[in-house]
Amino acid sequence: MISLELRTKDLENALFRLASAGRVSYGAVIKEEARYVTQLLIKFTPPDTQSQGRKAISKDFGKLITPLRHDYFKERETESGFYRSISRYIRKRESSKLQQLFNNPNLKGYFGLRLLTNANQITELHKKRRTRYGRVHSGAKQFAAYAKDARQVMKGVQERVGWTVSGWIPAARVTGARWKKFSGKFEGKSGSQVSNFGPNPFIVARNFNVKIPNYQKDVDAVLRSRIGTTQRKLDRVLAGKAVNLGFVRVRGGQPILGSTI
Repeated sequence: MISLELRTKDLENALFRLASAGRVSYGAVIKEEARYVTQLLIKFTPPDTQSQGRKAISKDFGKLITPLRHDYFKERETESGFYRSISRYIRKRESSKLQQLFNNPNLKGYFGLRLLTNANQITELHKKRRTRYGRVHSGAKQFAAYAKDARQVMKGVQERVGWTVSGWIPAARVTGARWKKFSGKFEGKSGSQVSNFGPNPFIVARNFNVKIPNYQKDVDAVLRSRIGTTQRKLDRVLAGKAVNLGFVRVRGGQPILGSTI
């Protein structure tokens, strides 16, 4: 699990000054800003589409194992060739005989492969070969598996596409942010939020088990961007220019209450 930290003190200070200058509810400003931040976090959390995520997983499994399809070898078998035997062994799931063939140095393209005989072995290999970010490194394939077993395991992993991005759905619901619909089936399982937009407003959003390279860097960039945007809005208000805060349009030129500015 990767620890994710959001340092929002500077953003909160800027939002408080903006709310004071615009003479609007600080809670409403916090809620609207939380909507913007949540929207950006969702945008930067892959995958963009369910199809994109499924393709990435399929690519990972392609790096991991060589699938053994009966029809592939059946179409290429000869009367006395290796493929005739492989075709028969796959159909009957004669694993020990298949492994013996893979140990034969005359079997080009498959020599040296270790046969995974069931779905559980494929699952364990996938877990072992995944990086801390949940992806599989490229490298020489060392394993083979029955295609049916490989498809079963791969589809199971593909069913989890959207897990990480769904962690932001609780925050999206209370702030009005949009989320990626394909991730909705995991709502409530991969994230949570606690919030109050009345007196002493706040929101605490948690996304569980994030495994994305450079994610902290992206989050920090989101916060810097929002601080800059808030400061520009504050400058406009103090310069006497109207500003659309998202939930209301305020007139500029109003002094910050309790401030010497």
